[in-house]
Amino acid sequence: MSGEARRAGRRGVRAGDAVALLAMATSLAAVGWAAAHALALDNAGNLAAWFLVVLIGHDLVFLPLYSGLHRLATASGHTLPAGRRAVPAINHLRAPAGFSALCLLIYAPLILGLGTGLYRGATGRSSAVYLDRWLGVTAAVFAGSAALYAARLVLARRRHHAQSAGGATHE
Repeated sequence: MSGEARRAGRRGVRAGDAVALLAMATSLAAVGWAAAHALALDNAGNLAAWFLVVLIGHDLVFLPLYSGLHRLATASGHTLPAGRRAVPAINHLRAPAGFSALCLLIYAPLILGLGTGLYRGATGRSSAVYLDRWLGVTAAVFAGSAALYAARLVLARRRHHAQSAGGATHE
């Protein structure tokens, strides 16, 4: 019997399976604890309604929206040089845009200036800085992603040139 056949025939729990099982059990316990405390709140109905709106909004609005945007971005049909084909730009746009959208979603009332009175009453601070800070964070995340993309392009070009030069010397 070959070593591969012996490995395929082994049954048992591997260390990775046990760690995954422990992580899943811990996650379920944390979700259960959070749900129990959320249901004990006075506004549990509001929380449940908000959760349903978010789920439905994501599945019916946001998922088709960002799936369509991804199709538009990747279906341009033009061919790239070999060095650039190895480094797709879509993720260097998707990640900072997603992070920026998530920050906007979380802090929308403060960024748009909708809860200024409540925020000032609760914290004693002005919410006027949130728009500037969100724009700054968004610009920094996009700039960091652009720098990372540029570095990956340089490395891909070097690798491509090294492979093409190495192939020429071995012939």
